[in-house]
Amino acid sequence: MKPLHSYKIVLTLMAVFVFLTSCSLGKSPGDHMYQKIEDAADGESTFNDLQKPMVKAENKEHKLFKDIMKLDMTEYKKIKEHADDALKSIEERKDMLKDEQASIEKAYQSFQEGATYISELDDKETKSLAKDVVDIMDQRYQTYQNLHKAYQKSLQLDEKLFNMLEKKDLKVETLQAQIKKVNSGYKKVEKNQKQFNDLTKQFNKKKMDLYKQLGIEINRKDKEGA
Repeated sequence: MKPLHSYKIVLTLMAVFVFLTSCSLGKSPGDHMYQKIEDAADGESTFNDLQKPMVKAENKEHKLFKDIMKLDMTEYKKIKEHADDALKSIEERKDMLKDEQASIEKAYQSFQEGATYISELDDKETKSLAKDVVDIMDQRYQTYQNLHKAYQKSLQLDEKLFNMLEKKDLKVETLQAQIKKVNSGYKKVEKNQKQFNDLTKQFNKKKMDLYKQLGIEINRKDKEGA
């Protein structure tokens, strides 16, 4: 039987500590935009903190599945115990996914507030660069929505799989068909994760280009979620 896959860590927005070379924060449209962009990065702190626990839970379920596959129905009690543990882990992931989405929504709202200052920027090159930053963030946000939906579907498939494993009359053909669906769901998640991570990298780079254009210099070491 084809083994279940594990997920990868999702990248988050890079937060930076900076100082302005030309003026103090809070006076120009660029200052306001900078602050809101950094508020967005801070808003994703929960999203960032949840990545490792979610992957840990996924790996735990993967191991439980492998352990179950080594057992036969004469050890049904152990099979049920492992399946129950996996189902509890899946419920925990559902809760984490809700918190993850709330963090993304909070961050995106802060970013949108910053985007309103673009029309007040005087320099055409700066305005164009700022629009690029917004465009990438909008793409990233939409990609997260796709990722979220794919992950939700994957959770449902995982849940169905472990519920199946608790059935004493489970047929091999039925199990194989469900494993195929689970792996297909994982591939969709991984595809969206890659797109999300690529856009996150693009955004972090473009954001730094914008800060440079605005006259913002890095004063301390960057901090990036991973």
